[in-house]
Amino acid sequence: MKKKSVKDLSPSKIEDLLFHALRSIYLFERAEIEQFDLDYQQMYLLKVLRRMSPLRVSDIAEELRIPVFSTTRLVNQLESKTLVIKNRDIKDRRNIFVQITAEGRELVKKIESHIIELILTGLKTYSEEEARLIIEVVKNLDRILGLRQELKEAAYSG
Repeated sequence: MKKKSVKDLSPSKIEDLLFHALRSIYLFERAEIEQFDLDYQQMYLLKVLRRMSPLRVSDIAEELRIPVFSTTRLVNQLESKTLVIKNRDIKDRRNIFVQITAEGRELVKKIESHIIELILTGLKTYSEEEARLIIEVVKNLDRILGLRQELKEAAYSG
């Protein structure tokens, strides 16, 4: 029997595949939220700050693609959990810089270790070739979903 080509996928099959992927990610995120008591935006912000800290509140808003007032609320939530600290720019008092704390770094490390362990365990159930293919898909998900240019522009704007 001849295998179907990717080009033969119907729009409804593509929708089903996308829904399945989004549902898997959603359920994974829900489990992470319950385990670490942080929502997805909070986790993502901590991961961003671990890589690029300190950042101005306005830069965080741009990175997360949310309004500044939402960013301020998000930062305040993380500050109340002692995961970030805020400092005013002494040269321009309008700017507030946000920096991850040692406690925040430790939590990100714990979250990422947990995720890495889950992924490595899951990948072991596939052949080497299948695992490599999955990794290639994940590496190129931005391109598959048409986000490559958007991500490239965001990288250059920072």
